[in-house]
Amino acid sequence: MGFGYAAWNIGILKGNPTLLAGASYFTPVLSSVLYSFMLATTLGLSFWQGSIMVCLGSVLCWFATKENNPTKGN
Repeated sequence: MGFGYAAWNIGILKGNPTLLAGASYFTPVLSSVLYSFMLATTLGLSFWQGSIMVCLGSVLCWFATKENNPTKGN
């Protein structure tokens, strides 16, 4: 857990915060898929529907924070 916090801090300080924030939305999806393989279970339709909503939300957030967004008044 400590490594995760250290990696997050380095990513925020030296990386692209917008990309890091977008990627953080996919962490629960990827961990659920990994655990599904480890436990030899299947993921239901509601999981995949939720995953699609998370992905779409991440893409919408990315579009909203782009620097050339005309609605920001730049």
